[in-house]
Amino acid sequence: MVLRREAGGQVVAGRFVSPHAYEQFLRGEMARARGEHEAALEAYRLARAGTGDDALLLARLALSYEALGRVSEADASLAAALAAGPGRSDVQHAAGLIAEGRGDLDAALVALAQASAGGDAAAMEDLARVLRAAGHGARAELALRGGAALRLRFERARARGDASGAAELAEAMG
Repeated sequence: MVLRREAGGQVVAGRFVSPHAYEQFLRGEMARARGEHEAALEAYRLARAGTGDDALLLARLALSYEALGRVSEADASLAAALAAGPGRSDVQHAAGLIAEGRGDLDAALVALAQASAGGDAAAMEDLARVLRAAGHGARAELALRGGAALRLRFERARARGDASGAAELAEAMG
């Protein structure tokens, strides 16, 4: 059964995802957020057993393999993610992070710019960070002035209780 769902800010057609696979994906996301890359990898593998070649899941597998230093497996997963979801911002974001981690700032900038163009606010922040690292501070500030990036920074300021920072960002958003 093909369903339409939102992934990475884009509507995509995909297969039905079992509750077990979805649970495992969420477990992988939580483990990844805690920096527990081996646990994330295992959860993503279990999720993949129920979903096949989902581009986002393959991108997350690539990031987990990369974090564990398993470069060839990261490359294979990223290639599969790019094939399964060409042009998807979440996949381009993963490609940018992997390129950055390997010190290829040019490739990171290209991938993160593509992810940012898709409206991925986190990719915009990562793009700004890589621009700064490449010596392009002014361009980094322009990237952070984008609407989605401002909203993300506002939400983060609000979550940490930074009232003055949230107010400044709210004013910048209009």
